[in-house]
Amino acid sequence: MSSVDNARSDEIRNKDETVELLTRGPGLREYGIGDQIVQLVAVYLWLGWLSIITLVMALCVFASWPARITLVILLVTGAILPIPRFEDSLGPVYSAFGNFLMRRASEYFSLRVQMTQAANEALNKLRAKGTPVVIGLEPHAVIPFSIFFAHSALETMPLKDARGMMSSILFRLPGMRQTYRSVSACGAEKKTMCALLDKGISCMLIPGGVQEVPLLNKGSDKDLYLYLSKRFGFVKVALEKGAPIVPAFCFGILETYSWWILPGKIFERIGRTIGFMPMIYFGAMGVPLGLPKKVPLTVLVGEPINGPALPKVPAGCEPGALLSDEQEKQLAAEIDSIVQATHAKYVEAMVGLFKAHKHRFNMGDWTLHIE
Repeated sequence: MSSVDNARSDEIRNKDETVELLTRGPGLREYGIGDQIVQLVAVYLWLGWLSIITLVMALCVFASWPARITLVILLVTGAILPIPRFEDSLGPVYSAFGNFLMRRASEYFSLRVQMTQAANEALNKLRAKGTPVVIGLEPHAVIPFSIFFAHSALETMPLKDARGMMSSILFRLPGMRQTYRSVSACGAEKKTMCALLDKGISCMLIPGGVQEVPLLNKGSDKDLYLYLSKRFGFVKVALEKGAPIVPAFCFGILETYSWWILPGKIFERIGRTIGFMPMIYFGAMGVPLGLPKKVPLTVLVGEPINGPALPKVPAGCEPGALLSDEQEKQLAAEIDSIVQATHAKYVEAMVGLFKAHKHRFNMGDWTLHIE
């Protein structure tokens, strides 16, 4: 359970005004060489699994036969060993490992989570009532590791419990599945999201998903495209479960990696199918598939968006009435209208967060586009 009393108040100077924001997270600090090494190890264990798996697969090709057999056994074992269910609490070993990774990673990225007093109070009220929320975080960037800004060990958000929703393919790869589960991640599937919200567990996701990744190359270096205009699914689930939607924007995430994305529609289709865009990315010192660059990350959190309850019957019908085909269509249209209206509020809030704070992060001349 996250503390709600560790926030500090900061006066932030935007382009035209000074605003007061509550800030949580380690922020910019000086660390000794020992702490810096531990941070590097933690971040590599968390985000370096693709390079580790690539190395292991290469060894399977070039190593001796006994070594190959050993490596294959390890890979298969890692792929089939059970991990805690997404809606269940982690055991002490998983929890301790995940908390270590998140705390050290937040130091590496000098993480700050900022929100207004009004947003903080609204989230605290929801927490007190046991109401989960759905956090829609943008942008996706190369690797959407910013989704873990609200991990409970960091005490950056007044949430009772939360899960970061990631591509389901991560939970099929040995090593990655254990690591990501240890940091309270889960598969980004509707069934999982519904089960979590039913248990009062908040969900954090990046609505743009893998389809947002090719947009990194669109436009100029001063254009940012978010794939949100057709992303109604998470809004509908949130409304069905009575969970407010919380907009959040991460500044700095785009600078953590440079990238080369395989061009062409065929690769975009492959990315949507497997949940990961075929690409090569370069981190610190230009190392491919390596550690991300040590860039400060700041997440701005907006106020919860409360949508109306979705109707069970169309307007003018008695509850529990047997619906005709025409009434079913009418009901679907009414639900779609509510979902679209709530979705529009979310997009408007996302655009507002970016425009209100972009000047603080040297993005004053950037333009945000909604695809």
